Amino acid sequence: MVNEPIKLENNLNLYSGDIVTINNSNPLLVEVDDAEKNTIKLRNIKDNDYLSKKTNKSLTNLLSKSRSFSTDFENALIFIVKQNSDGRMSLQRKDKKDEYLEVNDKKFYLSPEEKWLIIIKQQSTENIANYEETIEDIELYEDRKKEIKSEKVLTDAPQCYDNKSGNTLKHTFKFTESIQKEYNFTLSTDFTWGVSADLKLAPSAVATIGVGGKFEKKSSTSNTIKNTETRTFEKSFDIPCSPWKRTRVKLEAQKVKIVTPCKVSIKRMIGKRSYEYLTDGEYVHDDYSESNYSHEEITTRNILIVGWTGSGKSTLANVLSSSKDFIESNKSTPETKWGRPSSEFEWKGNYYCVIDNIGFGDTEVNEKEELIRIGKAISEVSQGLSHVLFVYKKRFSDKEKEAFGKLNALKITESLITIVRTNFDNFKSKERRENDIKSLKEEDLGIKQTINSCRGLLHVNNNNDKNRNTSREIVLDHLHDSCERNPFKPEEWEKIEDIKTLIENYFAEKEKLEKEKDQADTIQKEEEIKQQIDDLETNTAEQVRKEIQENEIFQLAQIIQEAK
Repeated sequence: MVNEPIKLENNLNLYSGDIVTINNSNPLLVEVDDAEKNTIKLRNIKDNDYLSKKTNKSLTNLLSKSRSFSTDFENALIFIVKQNSDGRMSLQRKDKKDEYLEVNDKKFYLSPEEKWLIIIKQQSTENIANYEETIEDIELYEDRKKEIKSEKVLTDAPQCYDNKSGNTLKHTFKFTESIQKEYNFTLSTDFTWGVSADLKLAPSAVATIGVGGKFEKKSSTSNTIKNTETRTFEKSFDIPCSPWKRTRVKLEAQKVKIVTPCKVSIKRMIGKRSYEYLTDGEYVHDDYSESNYSHEEITTRNILIVGWTGSGKSTLANVLSSSKDFIESNKSTPETKWGRPSSEFEWKGNYYCVIDNIGFGDTEVNEKEELIRIGKAISEVSQGLSHVLFVYKKRFSDKEKEAFGKLNALKITESLITIVRTNFDNFKSKERRENDIKSLKEEDLGIKQTINSCRGLLHVNNNNDKNRNTSREIVLDHLHDSCERNPFKPEEWEKIEDIKTLIENYFAEKEKLEKEKDQADTIQKEEEIKQQIDDLETNTAEQVRKEIQENEIFQLAQIIQEAK
């Protein structure tokens, strides 16, 4: 039988099983006797005893006629709950209209005068033996359902696809996202005061709404029971991708909160007694609808970082990408062995990716393998390069000029390169920067020509966080203005085999020139020796002639002397 509450003013509705205190008494369990007549019984929550007609048998209580609890159901006192216009309440005996319950010092008396009582419903049910509440049935009013739309949410991380061909290709983007959906029941406030913290849904109620899992109340003060369930959200889209472009797709869905009024049947078990209730509530749950995707073609500015081992390439890569993806070292011992790209990052509306590389002069591989590894990193960048940062430290020497020749072998020209000097203490001083560039150009004509043909020379210092931030701004602002609008991608970069051919050709040409130089040196030396021989022969002949002449004169003089 459905247990109806006694409906009082100020939303104080008394149900069978509610816990109350009367004038700060110990907690009592209310049992509604007749809701229409506003009659109740009071029970001790620990021992399941009723407040009885019998008086306490102790001498003290006999004199005061305080009432005791007993299991005698027949002698249980029945009270009429009365409430005046001011909201104050009293409990009048049903069978004796001239007796009212009086509570003083946590003891219970019957008084011939009406006593105003402070009845407060309690929220804790911890001390009640065998107390359990279960939502047995739910009736949803679907015709009164409301949908409350929230902002669109990103259901999954964006997906990217690089079209590494010269043709438009269709690519299938598949999204599989685990979405946390929340389901909850909010019960009428008039009932939930005093409800236990472990209110739960019976399997039949769960089946009604079609949601699995365990619903539970997190605290006794709450009038809501909740369940969070993980649902899999799957979508796929076929999207055309332009040649040599990166296509990025985002999946968005409209999150909707659905609010459905309902009637809830609750069963409360207290010891061996059970009570059933009907109360109003709201069933609220999340859903996702109107899912759609947005896509854009992104031209990522790929920045290749090169330089000799120990010049600060990896440090610069971390600084620009604001990451710790690359191993930094202050020693000349090489840490980076293969080309490695950073995660994509944004700067002033453009997307960038920096690619760290093996350094020139790596002691563990030969110079041909160095170039092959750099070439492999280049070939894996499907969109091509937007810029190259050539990093050096301290002074620009002959080995830096040699490295430029190696880059030229890979089809990287000076117009695509910016030189970056690291560990420059006075990098914030314009005067010191200009003086450094001036002294470099005055030092060597070849260096001057290299600097003039490049996109500039930058000075940075990455020795602390503050300087790193400044250095990052300097370099990225320069790239923002200096990167080519269309990435640079020669046909030879499409396959690593073609890049290896470039490298083989470079070293073959280099070997040929060195042989020619050696041969030229040999020919020049032979000419010099021949000239020396000729000179020697000429000088010797002259000396002989001179000696002969001198000898002939001497002999002639002797003849003249003798003739005299």
